[in-house]
Amino acid sequence: MKTLITPRKRSQTITLVVLLLLMGLFYYLQWPTRVRPLPTPEVAVHLPVADLTVWFERTPDQAELLAPGGLSGPVQATNWQANRSGINMLVQELVYPAGVLESRAEAIFADAMQADLSGFGGELTVLSSAGASSRQRVDYTLRDEASGRQYVGVLLARPPALVKMGWVFSDAERLPRVQAMIEKLNGIPSVP
Repeated sequence: MKTLITPRKRSQTITLVVLLLLMGLFYYLQWPTRVRPLPTPEVAVHLPVADLTVWFERTPDQAELLAPGGLSGPVQATNWQANRSGINMLVQELVYPAGVLESRAEAIFADAMQADLSGFGGELTVLSSAGASSRQRVDYTLRDEASGRQYVGVLLARPPALVKMGWVFSDAERLPRVQAMIEKLNGIPSVP
């Protein structure tokens, strides 16, 4: 006796096979070893730099350098650097001999921005400049259209130290995170 598969049984068989495949795919994707854990955000870290509190998204690496200490150059430099989720943050504290920063603030700020321009490239735009030479602040950006990278910099005179902060990123969506870190600077107005 020969069994015939009727169109109705064939339709039911195809439906059953498709249903079993979809259920198998569902369980495969939901299996605990297949699910990636959610990233846990790191706690923001704040460090005292000169008379400021600087916020980092993660614990930065620190390096202390003794500068040659010429008459007008820094005698000590401390660098903090942290990379997190597409943003590279660098903070430098450059300590000058007594009276040098106050008397040469404009030239020192121009040299610092020129060093960033030569190291980063692109086009420099000064966003704001405020304060007296002993408590001056300059905010600026560098934009490299060819690579799509952007650098946001803040220079702060806190005699005898110059505090230089910079954030490098390539995606415009990261700009709000950078602005949030700038706004957390202790007692310093944010970038306009």
